[in-house]
Amino acid sequence: MIKQTLCNINDLAPGSMQSFEIKDNNTHILLTKDARGSFHAVDAKCSHYGAPLVKGSYLNGRVRCPWHGACFNTSTGDIEDFPGLNPLRTYQVSISNGDVIVHLPINPCDQREYKQSGNRVFVIIGGGAAGATAAHTLRLEGFDGRILIITKEVPYDRTKISKNIYEELDAILLKQDSEWEEMNIDILIDEVSSLNLTDKTVQCLSSSIQYDKLLISTGSNALHLDRFVKGYDCPNVYTLRNISDASLISDNIHGKNVFIIGASFIGMEVASCITDVCESVSVVGMEMVPFERILGPEVGHILQQWHEVVGNIRFYLNRTVSEFKHNQNGNASAVVLNDGTEIETDLIIVGAGARPATTFLKESNFRLEKDGSILVDQYLRTEYDDVFAAGDITLFPHRGELTKIGHWGMSQNQGKIAALNMMATDPQETCDNIPFFWTVQYGSSIRFCGNLKHVTKVMLIDESESKQKPEFVALYFCNSVLEAACSMNRDPVCADVAELLNAGVKITVKDVNALLEDGVSVISLFESKL
Repeated sequence: MIKQTLCNINDLAPGSMQSFEIKDNNTHILLTKDARGSFHAVDAKCSHYGAPLVKGSYLNGRVRCPWHGACFNTSTGDIEDFPGLNPLRTYQVSISNGDVIVHLPINPCDQREYKQSGNRVFVIIGGGAAGATAAHTLRLEGFDGRILIITKEVPYDRTKISKNIYEELDAILLKQDSEWEEMNIDILIDEVSSLNLTDKTVQCLSSSIQYDKLLISTGSNALHLDRFVKGYDCPNVYTLRNISDASLISDNIHGKNVFIIGASFIGMEVASCITDVCESVSVVGMEMVPFERILGPEVGHILQQWHEVVGNIRFYLNRTVSEFKHNQNGNASAVVLNDGTEIETDLIIVGAGARPATTFLKESNFRLEKDGSILVDQYLRTEYDDVFAAGDITLFPHRGELTKIGHWGMSQNQGKIAALNMMATDPQETCDNIPFFWTVQYGSSIRFCGNLKHVTKVMLIDESESKQKPEFVALYFCNSVLEAACSMNRDPVCADVAELLNAGVKITVKDVNALLEDGVSVISLFESKL
């Protein structure tokens, strides 16, 4: 055991944190001091992608990652909000003569064994964010029966492929095969064709499997436009949903004139990562500015100018596609818009949305909403008590209203909640975390937290004049009360706002204006409320 003095007990104020490097075993420690004056020590880097947690937010005994919004309990190390899968390691802390001392094992490692000894079988259909997290949670929380994930692909971080279509599968796996095996979690690469809800049977293409409880977490399929676009079916028209799609696109775009349908996250992320290898990149969108429906026109205008300057992207906004014209080889050679504009192209990428991947349930008399989503209760149960659903496919109660939230972190959170409720005799866990999502374009990150459903006012503050490298904070209010925030190059503003919203701290337009008038910087604006 290594003992290392970190600081004096008075060096940290209550409600603050500091990072330390322990050189003897190359460990980085995050030391926190809660409101009662108790000290806790955990790993200093987020278990998701290694962000320095000291640059995030700390409130009420939990720390939030500044990059992607993952939250950890600083007493137990448990992950309380996502993304990520693994908890943080915790370290013993003692006080001696006013000094704070941390105790570290010489070779820190996970000593837990995950045994499968029970007879129950929990089946998870889908190995994405919700499904993988549910399986991981079941085992971490002590479920000793069989856990089987049925999935078309091995579990990997799907958010990476639109941000970098050149990603290799090994680099974005959620876990290595050996790690799933160590946790006694079985993965079956197969496709589910139907369910027998009476016999509690999952029918796959290759086999039939009985379950005690079932989680449906199949995610979404890319939206195809064959019903709306004349001449849609062409060899050079691509969608982006999985890593195979990304590989096909990356193999065919070099030196090409590329046309992208969709001016939101998928479309604009792809545009930003291919523009340097293409002859040209054009984007069509139904909105007046990119991202308008998700981030609002104020932020959308900034991001449009950024894409035009940095990526030389040509936009066709407030328009739709009506036809693809073909060449003699059957490929799409031109895109015709609804106003008659015709744009020559070599390759088309459709990033115009997604639909729940639930068509296999229609043969099972499973009740689906009009868009194919599954209505669940606050515990993520379907109309069948032993069948749960999580992720993009769910219509679920969230903070007082039914909603759909198709973000990776929210899907992971639902996977955890579904797993806990599947294990419980009397389900208690509900989904009420603050939505947090991010995008990466041209190497810069844009972060968002909260909900825009009822926004009545947007404040754009601390905006830079640079179109080459924008910086801003957008605050979204409903009846003068803060509901959401978006930031670019202004960390940890969104992490701070997310923690304040989660804690129920009320912030008004008047509060923000008063602080700004007092000369408080935007970075300090919300830290002062923590």
